[in-house]
Amino acid sequence: MQIIDSFLHPLLEPSEDNLFSISNSLLINNLNRVKSQMSLNNIIKGNIILFNSGLLKNLKLNFKKDFYFSILADFRDNNNDHFFDILAKKQIKSIVFHPYLQNIKSKDWNDCLSFAKKAENSGLIITICTAYGSKKIYDIDVLPFSLFITKNINSPIIFSHCGGLKILDAMLISENFDNIYFDTSFSLSYWLGSSVEQDLAFVINKIGINRFLFGSDFPFISMKKSIEDHFSFFDRWKFSFSEIECMMNRNALQLYDRV
Repeated sequence: MQIIDSFLHPLLEPSEDNLFSISNSLLINNLNRVKSQMSLNNIIKGNIILFNSGLLKNLKLNFKKDFYFSILADFRDNNNDHFFDILAKKQIKSIVFHPYLQNIKSKDWNDCLSFAKKAENSGLIITICTAYGSKKIYDIDVLPFSLFITKNINSPIIFSHCGGLKILDAMLISENFDNIYFDTSFSLSYWLGSSVEQDLAFVINKIGINRFLFGSDFPFISMKKSIEDHFSFFDRWKFSFSEIECMMNRNALQLYDRV
């Protein structure tokens, strides 16, 4: 089965600090090596998340055959109109909010919404990292922030990491907004064997597998492990081949190729 990976980082080793500091030359080198890893795992295309907007200027369009690109939402830049011109030229697919790493507090929400509306007007997907954890677990209101954005945006919105431990809360939000999608990066592998795995199977059956995208979160989870964990999950919860193909390929193609 050919696979689309909806959540990849341009790194070879896991490091949150390096997400922000990677150089242009290292990006090119890493993309080629990530591409090799993808080929070994039958991943025909991946969505690369760029945390450093300085990488955009020299981003080569010749990578478009193998990758989609998403960029961290630079909502604190008051002069960001030029930013969206660059996104259009570089054919970026999505802007990404990461509440923990960007330290998004309630005072920032309106600025984030203004940024998201500009992204919506540019035809971009909105991705929100909805993992639940870290040292800021009680400092950052991830799902309340996600709901605030969703209430005001009609573009497709991806809840990356499926809400983690809070997947049932994320599902209750998604039942009211048919533009919400989930990617399974990190969370499916992390919670495999726990009650959250059962919750994930329940949510998929409740709202439909057509709203789910496969993601690995490479290199924080290896592509090989993530794929193996997903197929173990599919087997345990009796998903059909057609359903598996939807999550692992077709849903992502339909979503990312629409913009």
